[in-house]
Amino acid sequence: MDSQQSTEAGWTRTLLSSVSVAFFGCLISSGYNIGVLNAPQEILMKMSNASAAHDFGVILDATSLDLVWSAVVAVFLVGATGGAMVGGAVADLIGRKLSIMVIEIVLALSGILLFIGYEKEHVHWFFLGRIFAGFGTGLTSTVCPLYVHEVAPPRLRSALGSVTNLGFCVGLLLGQILGLPEVLGRADTVQYLLAVFLIPTLGASAMLPFCPESPKYLLINKGNEQDAFAALSRLRGLPQEALSSELSGYRAEAKLAAETPCWTLRRLLADAVCRRRLLVLLLICAGQQFSGVNAVFFFSTAIFQRAGLSQSQGALASLGCGAANAALALLAGPCVARVPLRRLLTVSCLGCAVCLAAFAGALCLMETYVWAAVCAVVFLISYVVAFASGFGPIPWMLGAEMFEQGPRALAVSMGSATIWVSNFFIVLLFPVMYAQAGVACFIFFLVCCLLAAAVAHFHLPGPTVEGSTVKEMEAVQV
Repeated sequence: MDSQQSTEAGWTRTLLSSVSVAFFGCLISSGYNIGVLNAPQEILMKMSNASAAHDFGVILDATSLDLVWSAVVAVFLVGATGGAMVGGAVADLIGRKLSIMVIEIVLALSGILLFIGYEKEHVHWFFLGRIFAGFGTGLTSTVCPLYVHEVAPPRLRSALGSVTNLGFCVGLLLGQILGLPEVLGRADTVQYLLAVFLIPTLGASAMLPFCPESPKYLLINKGNEQDAFAALSRLRGLPQEALSSELSGYRAEAKLAAETPCWTLRRLLADAVCRRRLLVLLLICAGQQFSGVNAVFFFSTAIFQRAGLSQSQGALASLGCGAANAALALLAGPCVARVPLRRLLTVSCLGCAVCLAAFAGALCLMETYVWAAVCAVVFLISYVVAFASGFGPIPWMLGAEMFEQGPRALAVSMGSATIWVSNFFIVLLFPVMYAQAGVACFIFFLVCCLLAAAVAHFHLPGPTVEGSTVKEMEAVQV
């Protein structure tokens, strides 16, 4: 009976508060920072020119302004990569809960710097703010999946694994909405647009002291059994006597961790099982960014205009795609919990490949046939559905699911860093690829989707990750 109670433990007020702190304070704020600059790009470029004039006495031409904007994008991704790479070490050193506080401080500093940079027309403060925003986002992409995975009960663990992607998607959508000229996307209100995410960040930081630390971190990393079991009891809403099954599993994992030396990158690569798992993780994480998702959204507004919509209507239709992406990210949680992971990811990747092929064909025919633009819209929306159903959320949660407590933080760090590095290369390469190859560049993304589908189908275990045993995970082959 005790074992059944532990297994069936679900939502409690403490669990909801803990997940909400990560979701609103870190994930939504990070997602917001990823996309908030798209709408006010022209306004911010004018600010950069004004800053160069009064700070350095130079007037930037169009090429120089493009370089400045590319640098604004690049420093965010460099910061995100750095944050992701150190996130695991930070989470193991100071704990998951305190790491979330660090993230919220970093994000708050970024909001203040961005506000001051625009208000005072100092582009160097703006750059510094984007670096802090990127670093906080990178930390978020590592720490939050760890914390949510470790506080979630077994029954909800897979479903809550999609929280990372959901938070990023909701944040992106909020950035799109608030960036509209009718809201905060005007020259006299952009400073507030850049800093409004401070509201959920500071609100969540006020709630954080009342949330428990990860029980697994307390027991396995710190060896504090009393605090670990007290935290677990709070999270499950059950007395410790009713958690005997989960507690015994924690003790067994702690005993195993105590008998093994500290996990480093060198040791992770030297271990044959972990090395195979890590390679699978990195391939899938890289594949997510090389799937063409950024390229598809890049075309979205232009495609909607070709289908007969005005410029403002096309922008709103693109906003609708963002809303659909966020809604599908919400639905991905139940899918991940119910559908075998290998099947879900494989079907999602294959769906993306098919939609890309059809989308590229429609783009080629748009110059000749009016109906091709309508088909392109349909294929674009179909691609968003296929991506959000599996390829979007799964890479963010995969590292936490595939690895035990010892190497988990390091593996999640490497997976997140791979996503940001891949994003960086796509941002740099896609304009060049499209200029040189045109629509044919989608063939490259299509092949990447097919390769990711092959990796998922042949190198992930059959059951859902939640139900996978250690032996099943060790069956991952390369």
